[in-house]
Amino acid sequence: MKAVVNEAAVHGKEVSCDLIYSSTVHALDAAKMGVKWFEHASGIIQAMYPGWQIRSDENSWNEVDWYEPNSSKIREVCEVLLEYDVILCPTLTLYDQQERLGNGWSPDHPIIQKTFENEALIQQWQRVSQYEAALLRTGKQTTLIKEISRIYASLGGRVVAGTDTPAGIWTFPGMALHRELELFVEAGFTELDAIRAATNRAAASLNRQDLGVIKEGAVADMIILTENPLLDIKATQQIKLIIKGGETYSAEDLFQAIPTQEEAEQAFKHFLNEYEKTHRDLTD
Repeated sequence: MKAVVNEAAVHGKEVSCDLIYSSTVHALDAAKMGVKWFEHASGIIQAMYPGWQIRSDENSWNEVDWYEPNSSKIREVCEVLLEYDVILCPTLTLYDQQERLGNGWSPDHPIIQKTFENEALIQQWQRVSQYEAALLRTGKQTTLIKEISRIYASLGGRVVAGTDTPAGIWTFPGMALHRELELFVEAGFTELDAIRAATNRAAASLNRQDLGVIKEGAVADMIILTENPLLDIKATQQIKLIIKGGETYSAEDLFQAIPTQEEAEQAFKHFLNEYEKTHRDLTD
């Protein structure tokens, strides 16, 4: 990992890591090596409880304060992470949906209804859902990851919104981000800070000053809502219009543009034919 970080630095690149299943490297180790982004806010629990990792036995699991997080332990680790200015992307919806196995978040919304038409994705989630023990173990981390995210942000650390969709189960593309904002608020973020985590703070973390803000010279991609999300974060789901590339769209417009299964298969075959033709030309 250290070699990867060093080589990335030569090319001006930052390194992101997922330490959920790590048994030998925790968040403090990775931060000291120069890793910048911590997906799923992973590796922090291992740093707090050195004897624990996700494949540990029940005794090790029982030593962790899952539902009454130890704020002192969290703060101790987060203060060190802050020294290295690491960025946390907690993907709370990924954990939450696994904790809610069998009773997941699935509001009555046209986008979610449309998602169920994607047979391959639904079948994937249904297959994964059979591994109940593994899913519930991952989901058990939800409350603790929420508190880690809140405390790190309260110290001045950068926490950004992400979902890892379609990983795990029922992380509905598009809608999962709205759920992520709800979970940020549940964790103790204000509605405004939750929105910032998905807009200007996320963009700034990517060194993109032209995204996530409304100002002259910025990319004018916006959504127009029917209600105020600062009063209720769920209002981010009440989208009246999408503005993209100087054009306005409604959800219905976008639904109509989604290719049928047959159209998608034809496009894929065309892509393969063109790829093989190009490959042959390059080989010749």
